[in-house]
Amino acid sequence: MIKIKGVVTRRSAVFSQLKEIYLECKCGNRIGPLFQNNNSDIKIGTCPVCQSNGPFMIDYDKTIYRNH
Repeated sequence: MIKIKGVVTRRSAVFSQLKEIYLECKCGNRIGPLFQNNNSDIKIGTCPVCQSNGPFMIDYDKTIYRNH
């Protein structure tokens, strides 16, 4: 997280930089790959192993980012 002071003079939409996402449940189960396009958010229901609602942590080692 970065803290910045200033005045907003313009704003634009924020686009996700994630393409292929892997998540890890608190039980250790890895969920994915989940694919994201520019128009939709990824919704996770429950972990298929422990039925937990999360929290799910992003597995940064396996997640693939969009190239711009």
